[in-house]
Amino acid sequence: AMSSGKKGARAAPKETGKPSTWGGTKEAAVTHDRFNLYAVTPLVILTLASYAVPSSQLTHTVLSYATMTYVLFDILYNLAVPQCQPNLMRWATIMLHHVVTVWLPLPPRPHPQ
Repeated sequence: AMSSGKKGARAAPKETGKPSTWGGTKEAAVTHDRFNLYAVTPLVILTLASYAVPSSQLTHTVLSYATMTYVLFDILYNLAVPQCQPNLMRWATIMLHHVVTVWLPLPPRPHPQ
C-alpha cells in the first residue's frame, strides 16, 4: 500500500491486533513486557541488596526463590499465551533458556556425608 504521494514509499503495517502466521500479537507482547517491568524490578532490587550485604543468607535465599518463581511463572505464561512472542523460534529459545535457568537459582542443599 502506498502511503504518501512519493513513488515507491510504503506505509507502515497497521497494528490491527490480528495474529501473524505464528500468532504473535502486539497486544500480547505489550502485556508480557508490562508484566516483566513489574516482575523484574523487585529482582533487580533484591540483587542489589544481595551485593550490598553479601553476608545476608536471608537476602540470597529470597533472591533465589524470587528468581525461580519469576522464571516458573514466565514459563507458564509463555505456555498459556505463546503469541506474546513474535515467532516460534523466539518462543522456543526463551522456553529452553527458562527451563535451564530454573535450576540456577536453587539454593545449595546440604548433603549429609
